[in-house]
Amino acid sequence: MLYSKPSVAEALGRLRESGAQRILVLPLFPQYCGATTARSTIRSMKELRRWRWLPELRFVSEYHDDPAYVDALRGSVAQHWEAHGRSSTCSYRSNGIPERSFHQGDPYFCKCQRPPGLPPTS
Repeated sequence: MLYSKPSVAEALGRLRESGAQRILVLPLFPQYCGATTARSTIRSMKELRRWRWLPELRFVSEYHDDPAYVDALRGSVAQHWEAHGRSSTCSYRSNGIPERSFHQGDPYFCKCQRPPGLPPTS
């Protein structure tokens, strides 16, 4: 977690203490953004650079269009509708980034603008 407990350092420390030999870092931000996904990766690497022995590492940079993730979201909405009934609208919200970040090449805005139904990006 970037802003709550356990911290990235604490979580990685627990994994090290448990003898983990492979670590998958999966930020809870579906679309890549420098301010979130990259920050999670950098914070993880900052902690890991202090270790004398590194486990096998893998970083996930985005998964917003992964079919399993989309199905999980669809299931969550269906479960909510089953429990509470359908409303007349269903909205999606994405956060914004500073225009400067967009012009510096951060792809977040473009990822959020991709029309539904297009094949996943690679």
